[in-house]
Amino acid sequence: MKIIFTFCFAFAISLTASADDRPNIVFLLTDDHPWNEYGFMESQVAHTPNIDKLASQSARFVNGYVPSSVCRPSLGVVLTGLYPHQSGIWFNSSPNRAQDRNAAHLIADLPSLPRLLAERGYTSLQTGKHWEGDYAAAGFTEGTTVYRGGKKTFNGTSPDGQKIGRSTLAPIIDFVDHQVAADTPFFLWYGVYLPHAPANAPEKYRKLFDGKGLTDAEVAYHANIAWLDDTIGQLMDYFDEKGITENTLFVLLSDNGMTIHEDPWWGGPGGKTSTGEMGLRTPILVRWDGKVEPKTHQQLVSSIDFVPTVLDAAGVDRASLNLPGENLIELAKQDRPTTDRALFGELYNPNPTAPVGMEAATAVSYRWVRQGDWKLIVPDNLDRRALLHKGWPKINEVKASDHFTEVRLFDLTNDPGETTNLAESNPDKVAELTKLLDGWWDPTSK
Repeated sequence: MKIIFTFCFAFAISLTASADDRPNIVFLLTDDHPWNEYGFMESQVAHTPNIDKLASQSARFVNGYVPSSVCRPSLGVVLTGLYPHQSGIWFNSSPNRAQDRNAAHLIADLPSLPRLLAERGYTSLQTGKHWEGDYAAAGFTEGTTVYRGGKKTFNGTSPDGQKIGRSTLAPIIDFVDHQVAADTPFFLWYGVYLPHAPANAPEKYRKLFDGKGLTDAEVAYHANIAWLDDTIGQLMDYFDEKGITENTLFVLLSDNGMTIHEDPWWGGPGGKTSTGEMGLRTPILVRWDGKVEPKTHQQLVSSIDFVPTVLDAAGVDRASLNLPGENLIELAKQDRPTTDRALFGELYNPNPTAPVGMEAATAVSYRWVRQGDWKLIVPDNLDRRALLHKGWPKINEVKASDHFTEVRLFDLTNDPGETTNLAESNPDKVAELTKLLDGWWDPTSK
């Protein structure tokens, strides 16, 4: 049953305070970027000197995850601090436009991060990938994803979203200049479409991989990563030049991973749109000079932790919001083992053509949980599987192996590639993790 959230902003907040006690917030979103394609994550190919520099200045959560390896649900998590089944934002868009119309109100009805920060005197800018239509729907003050000529754009690719980073940073420069002059704290959403397709990085980035024995698809993909890295370096240099780096909280993560494939939109098996580690796992970087110690952390964290982190840093009272995540800044003060916390997630057909309705419980295909070395994946709605998966792109051509019907259990320390299903030989572990998973969310329970 979809949860309906009502809220009011009953915060006793003084908006006359200086911006100095409210850090600027910069969200650096990479797109279709697997967890291991960074220099600081020991990639032997990826060219990421600027991200690596940021990592050296950050708390590095190397076992980070997103609850869903699909764009819109994943971004819905970092906009709301809620899981897809809680927010209702569980699919991308649908050929059935009525479903898109039904979903358009969801972000507008929720206490989104930009709206919550506005109560603390923040202005906000959305650039690039967004998925919730016009920037104002999510509460941003300004943005690049707009409705024009009556045509709604959901994913930010048009009219201006894909230009951010790839051809210009001007909207960001103009916005930040204005906020600094006005002494106003700000929230910047940098949703550059990289290394996401199109794989059209300028030749200077492709040349970085000459003689490395890569396929054309691999060169194109890694050139996009190098291009992404260059744009982040430009942003970081600009903040340094403005003298505002010290009072800025930077958070970097990817909305989902990818496996490199000749098809640059969907990738190969085990990545985007799957329950595989290459789709779900992402390092999470948190930099706040003087407040967060640069250090590597092995503990399990999730993008569900982004909103609580930002709200706490900005001084927003979140007690009444009942957010499921934790504060990454507080976690960075600890060295918790991977067994200390269970992470959860859920996966759906991202582009459903069948009338599955708007209930997450009737549409979910998989739920997963990781705790310690173990990861359990449980298929759902097996009686409706053909209906739920109707229209899933590439299911028969490339990604059929991602869509299975058996319970799967993996020991990620000894089998990081998830090649050996241990469910039958470990029934007690399956039962233990299933209990955790159902305690988090049981779609069969009303």
